[in-house]
Amino acid sequence: MIEKTEIIPFIHNYCDRWCERCDFTSRCHAFELEQQRTNTELEVDEEAFWQNLMGMFSEAKELLTEKADELGIDLNAINDADFFERQKQVDEVISNENLTKLSEKYGQDTRVILGAKDDWLIFSPLDEPENLEMLSIIYWYQNFIFIKMQRGLVGILDLNGKVDLEELNDTQSDANGSVKVGLIAIERSINAWKNLLAKENEAQINPILNLLENIKKTAETKFPKAKDFIRPGFDEVEVVM
Repeated sequence: MIEKTEIIPFIHNYCDRWCERCDFTSRCHAFELEQQRTNTELEVDEEAFWQNLMGMFSEAKELLTEKADELGIDLNAINDADFFERQKQVDEVISNENLTKLSEKYGQDTRVILGAKDDWLIFSPLDEPENLEMLSIIYWYQNFIFIKMQRGLVGILDLNGKVDLEELNDTQSDANGSVKVGLIAIERSINAWKNLLAKENEAQINPILNLLENIKKTAETKFPKAKDFIRPGFDEVEVVM
């Protein structure tokens, strides 16, 4: 059991979920909960799995209610029909965002290119273990980038689908934190693709590199304060010393 004084609050909200490569697992509440789960809690057809899931939903609802009370928001002030209509408006705005389209395209294009890797990976300047490492990075962030960019976009919209400038301009907003993690994933993906690049496979890799650069530029333009977000633990030198 991790001592509560050692836990870094909210660190798991702004990480890449790659626990096996993280130096902060001993200070992460989400990792602690994951380790406490039994095998039956991880099996979808077991009752323990659903009990555990219901417990997480219950905890999330409690936190949401507490936060709403703190902000003076009446969760009962809007009926289901109005809520779903507003959600539809938000979803439409998100789907039409260039950042959404580009990051989704990256996931799709990467899937195609990786499916044909036997044709172009042979030209990589790296040896086999290094190739596997670069591929591991690419696979890990393949869909992660889209998820984080979408979360960032959702985070800056109000219930009417309009941009909340206060949220956008708040360096420490969840939206900026999500996009920062996405930008880090983009940088790591770019480096991995570049390490696999050779003259013989540039026709396959260069378009994906250009796409990643485009996503990066679009995200930095849309979220100019994202890079300044301080991730709990990861960007706090005094915490990790």
